[in-house]
Amino acid sequence: MSLRIDPVRADVTDAIEKRLKKLGSFGTCKIATTVYRCINPKYARPEDIISGKGGFRAAGRWHLAGTIPVTYTSLDPETALSETLGHARYYNLPLNTNLPRILVSLHVDLPHILDLTNGKARQRLRFSIKIITKNDWRADNRHRRESITQAWGRSIAARGYEGILAPSATTPKANNLIVFPQNLSSKSIFTVDKTIIEQA
Repeated sequence: MSLRIDPVRADVTDAIEKRLKKLGSFGTCKIATTVYRCINPKYARPEDIISGKGGFRAAGRWHLAGTIPVTYTSLDPETALSETLGHARYYNLPLNTNLPRILVSLHVDLPHILDLTNGKARQRLRFSIKIITKNDWRADNRHRRESITQAWGRSIAARGYEGILAPSATTPKANNLIVFPQNLSSKSIFTVDKTIIEQA
């Protein structure tokens, strides 16, 4: 990381970890479906698409740069494109600054996902949709602070979840699947479809 980012207070992390432990298997779901990513053509090799190395290099809503490999995907192609353009929109840049991109589909069959679209699970965790979708993690990182969603992502990954199913911050009523490749089991499936769908 180019800047030192201070983690959230230890008591906050402890509270998150206690809530996750108390949650147990409640809120855990299996995801077996097709998901989508918009990727830079430079990183279009199948192994790069699913490795999480891009997430390791750059921060996102659910992780700090330089901490854990993370792969962000969406459950529909329109949301995948919207998420990709989110950086340009946030900084009021021309959208073509985030282009070109290649839209790819991936097959996932992951049995140990934390479902944050489940309202009862969010209630038990005391983790609201507003915090998930409206938290300005970029501003927190600019001020050298870990955001609350990044702290949650760190703790969720540490608990061994294969990923997070969460509401999209860019597209109402749409969902993203955030995958932690290092937590996948030998029976988990996370592969790139052979067909590249479209180059944007």
